[in-house]
Amino acid sequence: MLWMRPAEEIISKIEADLAILPHHRGICITSAGVMPPACRPKTIKAVCEWVKQYDARMN
Repeated sequence: MLWMRPAEEIISKIEADLAILPHHRGICITSAGVMPPACRPKTIKAVCEWVKQYDARMN
């Protein structure tokens, strides 16, 4: 359960997964619809802020 880890680990995993893709068109980063109850709000916020500033490749 990735969302139970610290924000830095979640971000690193998302970044690694995105790095191998040829482009990011059509990609939507989500929690798969449900956040684990023990996931801390500050973790969600930190990941969300990172996603907002991420420079997606569209070509």
